[in-house]
Amino acid sequence: MANRKAVLTKYVKTSHGWRHCPVVFSKANNVKAILVNGLQISPDKTAGPYQIRTYHGDQMRYRSVGTDPVEAVNQWRLIQITLDNPDLEIPAAPERGKTIADFAKEFLYARSLEPHRSRDTMDNYRVVLEEFQANCRKQFPEQIVQTDILAYHKALRVRGLSDRTASNRFGTLSTFLRYMNVDVKALIPKQTRRKLTQYVKKEVEIYTDEEVEDLMAASRRAYHKVLWQFLYQTGFRMQEAMYLTWSDINFKEQTVSVTSKVDLDFHPKDWEERTVPLVVDLSRKLAVWRQQDASTRLVFGTDTDKPNDKMLYALKRIARRAGLNCRQCESCQKTGAKECERFYLHKFRATYATRLLQSGVDLRTVQRLLGHSDLQSKCVTYSRPRAQRYKVQLIRLSLRCEAALSQPLSQHFWIEAHECA
Repeated sequence: MANRKAVLTKYVKTSHGWRHCPVVFSKANNVKAILVNGLQISPDKTAGPYQIRTYHGDQMRYRSVGTDPVEAVNQWRLIQITLDNPDLEIPAAPERGKTIADFAKEFLYARSLEPHRSRDTMDNYRVVLEEFQANCRKQFPEQIVQTDILAYHKALRVRGLSDRTASNRFGTLSTFLRYMNVDVKALIPKQTRRKLTQYVKKEVEIYTDEEVEDLMAASRRAYHKVLWQFLYQTGFRMQEAMYLTWSDINFKEQTVSVTSKVDLDFHPKDWEERTVPLVVDLSRKLAVWRQQDASTRLVFGTDTDKPNDKMLYALKRIARRAGLNCRQCESCQKTGAKECERFYLHKFRATYATRLLQSGVDLRTVQRLLGHSDLQSKCVTYSRPRAQRYKVQLIRLSLRCEAALSQPLSQHFWIEAHECA
């Protein structure tokens, strides 16, 4: 006699690999727990889809019914009724179309095909989509309701993420929801959306002269000393420093440029190349640094002349070595004062801009030197004589680092692959 019993299971990863684990029902016939290795585990603590096991003759078959326990139970009941009443005609459920997981794969693939999409942006998309699917547990876009979005935003804040990070991830999620034709504006009122994107805008943080000098003194490698001074006195972004080549530096004119590198898939932010004057002291140190190994292409590359994406780790490590960690911020509390959130590469850029403004350089010129693209800065014509005049202002910055960089660069230290941070 044919087996006419349908069994609801959940396909979960156990210590013995992926297994179909039976569902434990409550008295109300709802999913109470998942039986994993003889232990009842909460459904929320097990990742994986629900699957219904049936038999066709002697052949066992599994049918996936998504990750929503309510929907899975409804599907299981429907199948059991069909097995118990083979002559009963039950109209087939309408096709729902693609699942959220299907849309996520399409979305990531479509974004990856867009020109010049950075790896960091793609990683951010991937993280947000994975987090939302794990938190929402709905299978189809039309099942998404307001509470699913609000619960995801709350989960981010419960994890300790800042309001600004939560706001950015809500923006990314909204982009994905629109891709699935989910009307975010209809689901969430305007006032609520405004609250989800609000965060306290903090004042710009800059390094003090003493902090920069301590970082220089604690840097054991000439590589890091030149790198910190370069970021401090040019205002370059991390990516701009990573992909800086020796051909970008004009030692005769004492300038350094941000240029596109098609073969390295690097393009300046806002698609605008720019030229920044070099102070005399920094130009001299770069010239000495160049003499150490004339065969390299990248100024701050790794030992294999590849872009160094571990500058931030090096900065945090050296800040800890210099005893500069505050021991009070959230990062210090979580890591035992091993990493301090007060030290990051973009802070050099903010320090550079602040020092220029304090030295009397006008705002529009500072915007041009930083590479900010807006209507105001586009009206400014950057001429060579003007660049030469502002070198006088930049020279003042080099004097503050002179004491910390008094030792000559006698050796060339390229960074090991496992260090450089």
